[in-house]
Amino acid sequence: MKNKIGIIVDSGASLRENKLKNIEVIPLIINEVIDKKINTYNDGVDLTREDVNKKISNKAKLSTSQSIFGECFNLVEKMLKKYDEIMVFPLSKGISGSYNTWIQVSSEFPKGKVHVFDHNDVATGSYYAMMDSYEKYLAGSSISEIDKFLLDRTNKREAVILINDLDNLVRGGRISIVKSKIAKLLNLKVLVTFNGKLELLDKTSSIANAVEKSLKSIDKNIGFSKNGIRNIFITTNYLNTEDEAVLEYKKYIENWLDKKDINYEEIIVDCLPSVISIHTGINTIVIWIESK
Repeated sequence: MKNKIGIIVDSGASLRENKLKNIEVIPLIINEVIDKKINTYNDGVDLTREDVNKKISNKAKLSTSQSIFGECFNLVEKMLKKYDEIMVFPLSKGISGSYNTWIQVSSEFPKGKVHVFDHNDVATGSYYAMMDSYEKYLAGSSISEIDKFLLDRTNKREAVILINDLDNLVRGGRISIVKSKIAKLLNLKVLVTFNGKLELLDKTSSIANAVEKSLKSIDKNIGFSKNGIRNIFITTNYLNTEDEAVLEYKKYIENWLDKKDINYEEIIVDCLPSVISIHTGINTIVIWIESK
C-alpha cells in the first residue's frame, strides 16, 4: 500500500484549477521600502495580484525573499501528522534560495520523510512538474525515478519571457540604465530565456518578431518542431488573461505554429505569480513549451 503523501509548493507556482486536497502553499515574501522602512508581506495572503500590479505601476520599491525557515519547518511538522511523506516543489534554485532552505528543513526530519525536488521551473511550469511527479508516484515510481524524470524534463521544456516594462530589470541589475533608456526610446521588448535560470536572449520592437525569435530559440533548444509539443502555455501578469494584448500574442503563436504545421492541443493562458512580476514588471508575457 502506498504511503499517504502531502505536497508543498510555494507561491512562485501557479496552481491553476487545482483540485487536490493534499497540497499546501507556503507564501514567498514581498518586501516594500517606504521612507527607509521595510514592510514585509506574505505573497498571496497580504497582497493580491491586483495589489502588487498597482504597486509596480506606482514605482514602489519592491523585492522578494524566500519563505522563512521556521514557517517551512512548522508546515512540514504539521503535515507529517497527517501524511507519511512530503513532496516539496520550491521555486527554481537558479533564481531563488528557496531550494537550499528546503534542503535544510528536510534534514531536520527522519530520512525519507521530506523529498525536495529540484524541478527548475516556476509558475505554471511548477504546476506541471508537481502534477506529473505526483501522478508518477501514484503509478509506482520511486523518489529516485521521479528525480530522474524531472532532470530529463529540464531538457524538454523552455520558456522565453517578453518584457515590456524595463524599470524592474534595471532595479534588479539585469540591464543598465543606459540600455533601458535606449530600449524605451526605440520601444523595444526584451526577450529573456528561462530554463532554470535567466539569460538575456534578444530585443525587438514588434510582437511578430518577438514571438518568432522566442519560438525559434525554444525550438533550437528542445526541438519541439521535430519531437512534437506536449504542453504549451502563455503566462502573463495582465490581470485579465483575455486582454486584447494577450490574445494578440496568442494569435501570433498559433499562426507561427500553424505555418510550420506543428500540432498542439491547446495554448493555455495562465497567471504569472506576483513574486515573478516584481522582477519582470507589468505587461509581461511568458511563452513556455514542453516537447514530447
